[in-house]
Amino acid sequence: MLLFDLDGTLIDSNGVWSQIDREFLRARGISCPADYSAAVADMTHPEAARYTRERFHLPESPEEIQKIWLDMAEEQYGSRIPLKEGVMDFLAGEHALGTPMCVLTSCMQPLCNAVLSRHGIRDLFRDVITTDQVKLSKAFPDIYLLAARRCGSSPEDCVVFEDSPTAAAAAAGAGMPVVGVLDPYYADRRPELERVCRRCIHDFSELTPGRPLF
Repeated sequence: MLLFDLDGTLIDSNGVWSQIDREFLRARGISCPADYSAAVADMTHPEAARYTRERFHLPESPEEIQKIWLDMAEEQYGSRIPLKEGVMDFLAGEHALGTPMCVLTSCMQPLCNAVLSRHGIRDLFRDVITTDQVKLSKAFPDIYLLAARRCGSSPEDCVVFEDSPTAAAAAAGAGMPVVGVLDPYYADRRPELERVCRRCIHDFSELTPGRPLF
């Protein structure tokens, strides 16, 4: 069973969220601190909204902040964000072989649905599970274990694809082998990612459907 993160793994979207961070804060007269994007990167959207409101003493509620972020991101996910190189061929090949696959993501459900449907890959996955369903970020193993249970797989029979070192460590802690997907957003944490992954790839063109990953 193959479990895929979405942002930064299947789609080239991490830069979009850095831009949204800057624009959202600039609209409120705040210069985006150097550590802000990294601070919220591994949070769920509700966690990030609460953190942002408290850190910058914003008048909007966390729910209002999330709605603003959703509105800012909808056009990008609906029409612009591309798949990472090699993703389509790898997913289509594995699907043709009958490999069960799921998406596990912190992405807001409407954005996730929009980008997967636009690229015509939603039906390749048995399930799309978001962190909202487990009420915990991907720093915890819960979302990975939930995916395994839903598909009747043991953790050791799952392979996880992740770009976030924090999420990769959580998946490895759940007993799942991890393929790290190198993304510029986490370039300064590459050694951390390599330590917790069985292997790392630059993109999916390095993989051949049906062949062993390790």
